[in-house]
Amino acid sequence: MARPATSPVVSAGAVLVLFAALGSALAGCDGKDPAPAARVATTTIEIPVYGMDCDGCASSVRSKIMRVPGVVECTVSHTEHRAVCTVEESVDRELLAEAIRRAGYFLEPPDGDHDHGHADDHGDGDGGATSDHGH
Repeated sequence: MARPATSPVVSAGAVLVLFAALGSALAGCDGKDPAPAARVATTTIEIPVYGMDCDGCASSVRSKIMRVPGVVECTVSHTEHRAVCTVEESVDRELLAEAIRRAGYFLEPPDGDHDHGHADDHGDGDGGATSDHGH
């Protein structure tokens, strides 16, 4: 004798029970919500950056700064000659300055020139002499 075709029917109550069980599993064995993540105090630091003359330059600087432990976010503008970074309060400003120098840029205008003179022609800035890449 052939079995009648059955289709899975899930009631709304069963779905609620499933979600409740899933929520409990995610919260932990005791069914309590997990402890909230500790909030780390942050501060905003603005740093002058000279030698950038295009978005690629700004992107290189941002990439180096974002590698510094404790940096939460950073916006770099070649037109405003600055980086504005949100960092954990424990971050040493000198680490940010060093990241900018590693990218091949300056914290002060080199010989009064605000737009030229960065190192490494858009490379990673870890070496090489200062050069203008022709913008």
